[in-house]
Amino acid sequence: WEKGKDVERQAEFVSFIGRMFISGDNAQAKELLAKNAQCRQRLVDFWEWAIKNHDDSKIFADFGFWINTDKKVFQPFWLAEMAKKTLEKSTGFLEWDYALVKGIVELAKANAKDTLEIVRLHLLEGGVRGGKMRLPFMYDDEWVEALNILYSNVETKNATYALIDSLIREGGSTFWKFKSVIGEK
Repeated sequence: WEKGKDVERQAEFVSFIGRMFISGDNAQAKELLAKNAQCRQRLVDFWEWAIKNHDDSKIFADFGFWINTDKKVFQPFWLAEMAKKTLEKSTGFLEWDYALVKGIVELAKANAKDTLEIVRLHLLEGGVRGGKMRLPFMYDDEWVEALNILYSNVETKNATYALIDSLIREGGSTFWKFKSVIGEK
């Protein structure tokens, strides 16, 4: 795990661990997580260590398999914080974002500030500005529900409005459905 050494292999490791323990359905991994609290803590420790000690966007793009709320491996508030930090390192791009999209509402409820940044980084920076928007735009109901939560929160209301404005202005018709969040048709 030396910086700059075999980044492809490091990214594959991150992806494998995420698919095996967090997003996957491996019976042995499930049993290990259920019986051994130290296993869960090692996942937390590794992710926090990687954030502090590495900068290569390729490694962090493969943490998409780790951003999963369904299996309750991580606490939602902490997960939102780590997802935000991960997206900062990956310039908003994840190799696999399905679980993020499916869990974005839970993250918005648990940690509005970091979730607003997640939405900005993933949809605006990585998607629109980074040219890595996954089309067709799917699961927009989850994004709309999360944005409704963020827009109804006093701390994130104005920034949510500004983000929706930027997404519509820069991303076009893909984001028109987000107008409903701010009361426009």
